[in-house]
Amino acid sequence: PQLGSPGPGALMIDGVFLFCLGGDLTARDAYTGREMWRRANANTDTVCGPGSVFLRYSETVVRLDPGTGKEIRSYKPPAEAHWQRMAATRDGKTLYLVAGGKDWTAMLAMDVATGKLLWQCGGPGKTEPHSGGWSVIGDGYIYCVGGAAEGPRRDEAFADMREYLKRTDPQRLAQYEKELDQRDVRMLATIDAKTGKLLHERGV
Repeated sequence: PQLGSPGPGALMIDGVFLFCLGGDLTARDAYTGREMWRRANANTDTVCGPGSVFLRYSETVVRLDPGTGKEIRSYKPPAEAHWQRMAATRDGKTLYLVAGGKDWTAMLAMDVATGKLLWQCGGPGKTEPHSGGWSVIGDGYIYCVGGAAEGPRRDEAFADMREYLKRTDPQRLAQYEKELDQRDVRMLATIDAKTGKLLHERGV
């Protein structure tokens, strides 16, 4: 299979210490150091959750049992696409993924146990600004920093910063006003990680 980005230096889940050695993913007992299993050609994007080790390849994501290294399930991307990114929730029950096709991207959530698609943003023929993936995921929300904020959104960001500087650093406010044309203001979108619904957008 085609590997994703190189995996992390080391991971720990369910008392199993995971690291890559010579291109192989090696699992050792975190308490004794005993080797438990090894998987060849697995130095790829890897995330963990309780009861799961996920390996992202271009054409599939594989879920392994941390204790045995045996494959539990695989998750295929939409037709004529490949996986680009992934993340898992702390409880290991939901997998977030980004798929890319010839001229489109999609961000989606899958139920780990069943492989069921929970929601999807973007896809073939859809131009949704947040389909390219997340900047941060946490506390039930997905945050995406995207394209340039324009018009009212840009003005809103400037107004917020003016109020902040008035309270915290009045001397810097005058300099800030002189540099407005040079400021790079981006859109920040907040998405409900459970439903995929856009909650709000702001210029930042």
